[in-house]
Amino acid sequence: MNSGRGTLGRFIQDTTIADNITQTILNLKKSSNGLNENMNAAKENFLFRGYYKRKEKEAEKVKADSAEKAAEVLKANDRKKK
Repeated sequence: MNSGRGTLGRFIQDTTIADNITQTILNLKKSSNGLNENMNAAKENFLFRGYYKRKEKEAEKVKADSAEKAAEVLKANDRKKK
């Protein structure tokens, strides 16, 4: 592997591949940031505002339901210990 033979050896020894992977990761990060910016802009758009507000309410309800279920489990465990 250290001599650069085989797939892993070439991968480790070839700086071009490492540079390409680094550039690919940087491009993915930039794309992800751009997508986040576009999604935030869409959330502010009046055409989509109602959709995102409904999604937020649904997420809050799921979170509240989960917290309620967790509290019930804790109560049940406390009763079992007594």
